[in-house]
Amino acid sequence: MTVDDFYQRFQSIYTGDQGLFFGEIPGSDLLLSVDATGGVIDRGIGFSLSKQGKKWFAHRIDSPQEPKFYVGSETINPAKGFYGLFQPGSAYYGAQYRASDHISKIDHWAYLLDVTAFCESDLYINLINTYDRARFTFGFYQLAAHTPRDNLILFFRAALVESEFQELFPDLALKGGRVFRVAEDGTETDLEKETFDPASGEDQLQAFMEYMNPTRKQIDEQEILQSARLIWWANTSTKCAEIQADVSASILQGKMANRYAAWYDLDGESDIVCAIIADIHHQGRGKKADVRNALATANKVNALLQIGKTAYPVRVQALTERIEKWKAAGIMGVKRYRLGTNEFQ
Repeated sequence: MTVDDFYQRFQSIYTGDQGLFFGEIPGSDLLLSVDATGGVIDRGIGFSLSKQGKKWFAHRIDSPQEPKFYVGSETINPAKGFYGLFQPGSAYYGAQYRASDHISKIDHWAYLLDVTAFCESDLYINLINTYDRARFTFGFYQLAAHTPRDNLILFFRAALVESEFQELFPDLALKGGRVFRVAEDGTETDLEKETFDPASGEDQLQAFMEYMNPTRKQIDEQEILQSARLIWWANTSTKCAEIQADVSASILQGKMANRYAAWYDLDGESDIVCAIIADIHHQGRGKKADVRNALATANKVNALLQIGKTAYPVRVQALTERIEKWKAAGIMGVKRYRLGTNEFQ
């Protein structure tokens, strides 16, 4: 049937003037053909996926000596809008972030990362969740997929220069410093294109979110495969932890210099005060006015630790304990932030 015949057929059936859409269904270029058995792998490192109850496991198919590994457990809670995978605390496993491993490269920032990571992930490098509005979150600092020029997309930018990561995600490529998905037919999709989300009032990386987790309210094999790929790399490569630390430190340094120091005049302030402020904003449990009011009190640390404590008592308690650990060790509470160098001295 010619295009004109096709058009005239529907023009005669329906009232009003009809229109034709040429191209693929929006988002279809981000869907992967996932063979959960691992039987059909065209390129790169392949995994088989298996389910036991609500738990998902994966196994690298070209490495039979490797045991299968835990990916995550399904959670469906329509009341909270949760649909996806997570790892309950009782199932955490694998390597953990150690601040001392990264001091030589990121200096004192390693400990500011530590106190927030302790609260976010109990320091586990392979932690994922795919159930909330971010669609996908990964690592000890819980880098989210939805934020433009920030978080998980920055990890992918850095990781894609590594040959093994390229084998894990063979359909991704860096072009002009941006992450693209390149389909088998050569179609290129810019995963860093920003899209305005009316619900949140923010710009988001909709294409990247859909590539990592195609459907918001459904658990599908693509998000399980993407989780398995990242978890396997975190379990087997020290490079994953190194890149997570470097990217997370860069994010925190940027926010300290360009946001927090400007908002609160932090030049000369204690590293403990800076660490608590960073954690408040990382979690989003307080507003700028709350922080300013706390900084105006005689005991800044105690006042800052009260922000969000009623709603998040476990989080604040964990933060308090971690800071006390490093304070007792003589590591925190002895340095101050210097705006001129964006460092602690």
